[in-house]
Amino acid sequence: MKNVLVALCAAALLHGQTPPYQLVVLRGDNAQNNIKKGRATKQVVEVRDRNNKPVAGVLLTFSLPKTGASGTFVDGSQLATVTTDNVGQASVTVQPNSVAGTYQIDVSGNVGGNPVSGKITQTNVAAAAGVSGTTIGILAAVAAAGAAVGIGLAVSGNGNSSTSATPPGVRIGVGSGVTVTAPR
Repeated sequence: MKNVLVALCAAALLHGQTPPYQLVVLRGDNAQNNIKKGRATKQVVEVRDRNNKPVAGVLLTFSLPKTGASGTFVDGSQLATVTTDNVGQASVTVQPNSVAGTYQIDVSGNVGGNPVSGKITQTNVAAAAGVSGTTIGILAAVAAAGAAVGIGLAVSGNGNSSTSATPPGVRIGVGSGVTVTAPR
């Protein structure tokens, strides 16, 4: 009987019919994991029927690659089984390993003899050093100063120094560049 159901599902797919069940990735697909910080990330999937309704009680298996870019689940393994909750969702937490690269988390299960599967793509990256909130703030200040230069030159129009259209804390002078200071 099980083989007949699998064959019927395969035939439905070949003839353009909607499969009886589908796995939808809600969180984690195309995520980038900063391997220097080593933070664990949560992956969430949902099983839905052909009417797009969530299906509770489905046992799903999440599997990580054994080598290369990958990670481990919270128990240190590369295989986890989780049952969908009352809203059809299942989640796992993945701790990235120290190998940079792209990998896939395979997710598979079975609903009343009907297979359901999907993949969650992740990339482990070694983030650029020195990128922080402070760096972003400095870049924003430089961009604001650049905009102020454009305003000052547009108002003055003749190349003479002008500060009449600049915001408080920004001084513009010909040949001296832009100075950004804290407002007083």
